[in-house]
Amino acid sequence: MKKHLIYALICVSFVSFAASFSVFAKEGKIVREAAVAGRFYDADPTVLKNKVNSLLSMETPTMVDSKPIALIAPHAGYMYSGLIAAHGYSNIKDHKYDRVIILAPSHTKRFRGISVPHFTHYKTPLGLVEVDRKVCDKLLKTPKAYKEDKRKWWPFGTMPTAHVQEHSLETQLPFLQMAIKKFKIVPLLVGYLNIEDYALIAKTIKPLITKNTLIVVSTDFMHYGDSYSFVPFRNNVEENIRKYDYTAFKIISQIDFDRFVEYRQATGSTICGTRAISVLLKTLPRTSRGKLIAYDTSGRQAQNFAFSVSYASMAFTIEKKGKAKAKVDDKSKEKNKAKTENKNPENESASTKKEESKPEPQTDKN
Repeated sequence: MKKHLIYALICVSFVSFAASFSVFAKEGKIVREAAVAGRFYDADPTVLKNKVNSLLSMETPTMVDSKPIALIAPHAGYMYSGLIAAHGYSNIKDHKYDRVIILAPSHTKRFRGISVPHFTHYKTPLGLVEVDRKVCDKLLKTPKAYKEDKRKWWPFGTMPTAHVQEHSLETQLPFLQMAIKKFKIVPLLVGYLNIEDYALIAKTIKPLITKNTLIVVSTDFMHYGDSYSFVPFRNNVEENIRKYDYTAFKIISQIDFDRFVEYRQATGSTICGTRAISVLLKTLPRTSRGKLIAYDTSGRQAQNFAFSVSYASMAFTIEKKGKAKAKVDDKSKEKNKAKTENKNPENESASTKKEESKPEPQTDKN
């Protein structure tokens, strides 16, 4: 009886996994089907197109003055975070991009490293989005030095099941489809990373960035409330959530990897895309700067802060040399000040430690 039950469960799991993508043998396509259409956003193509166009046409509170090289956008259901995401994507509408590198957290599977999918296309109700297989295959090719030295670890691999139901990456696609039309994506799910992994990942990604490359980080910010096991305060909740979030925005806008790591360790703030943001900060040029475009919380929307998720969009551009030098000097001063103010940056919250424990190794690594 027990053997039959196990066999049945294996069969159900296989059918579920197989149903998540389509194979077009004649066309050489492996298509990842939309997993959250009808839940996170409309499944009807006409309704979705009109909805996204409507959001993108709304007045954006902040616009950057040059071509963005990166965006941060939320990934909740469009009814909650769609407008905030649209304000970010409005900043790229008049610019050309042919490659979009998407860094997104994995909510369904835990693993160490970065998972690169085997698909050739992602599907949404608006059509197919082509995966840049040439770039993805390059990332998956383990360098000879890492094959020969077992002490070295190559961070790029594939955990196929991690991509099947993941919403954080998929929710970005309709906005990209409507904002920039023709492009290929490099979809990367970011798992657990050690602090020393970031430099190698950034070094590997940097050569892939051209003048027509956009990096998109998919993340929500603070998840507050007992249901998220994160309640650092119970009074003045809305005000304190805002303080936590805006501290993070300021550090991120300054492209300060070290301070962002310290901030997370000191506060334990439940930012689901923490590692994706960290990869971005390690990858962007030192002359780049970020700007907060729009911000909201589910607590404000529901007028109930028993639990709340924060949503933000940010855009990153390259600064002119004069401005960049002045801000680097200011950044050094603020960094020294921050080190004296952080009393105990080594203590992570219990929820953070629990989240990072015992990640699974990736499978199918080359």
